[in-house]
Amino acid sequence: MIFPAPLGKILVAADDSLFLYDLSAKRVIYELSVSDVRRVHWNPQYTHCVLITKTSIYVLDRTLAVINQQKESSKIKSGCFDEQNSFVYSTSTHIKYMFLEGKTSGTFKSIEEPVYVAFVSQLGKTILF
Repeated sequence: MIFPAPLGKILVAADDSLFLYDLSAKRVIYELSVSDVRRVHWNPQYTHCVLITKTSIYVLDRTLAVINQQKESSKIKSGCFDEQNSFVYSTSTHIKYMFLEGKTSGTFKSIEEPVYVAFVSQLGKTILF
C-alpha cells in the first residue's frame, strides 16, 4: 500500500515493513518494522504521523522513530489531529487521545456505539467531535 508523506516522498507498506521512500533520490530513507498498516495520518506540519493497524496505534516522528504506541483491545475506527497536535481517535468502545511528545495517552469517554472522528475542535473547555 502507498500512503502520503512530506513533499517528494511516499510511505510504502510492504509485508512486515513500512518504508519512507524519496521519489527524487529513488531510495528508501527510513524503515520501520510494522505489519498490517491500515491508515496513516500526518499532522499539518508533516513532522509526525500516526500509523493505525487493526488494534494498535503508533505515533512516529519524520524519521519513523516510534514516539508513542498503544495496543487496543477493540478495533480502531478512525482518528485525526486536533489544533494542539494531539491525536484523537475512536475504537469500538471508547474515544481516546495520544500526545505527540512523551508516552501520554488516555480515554475521553466510553461509548455504546462506534463514533467516527473526522474533526476535533476545542472551544473553551468543550471538545466537539
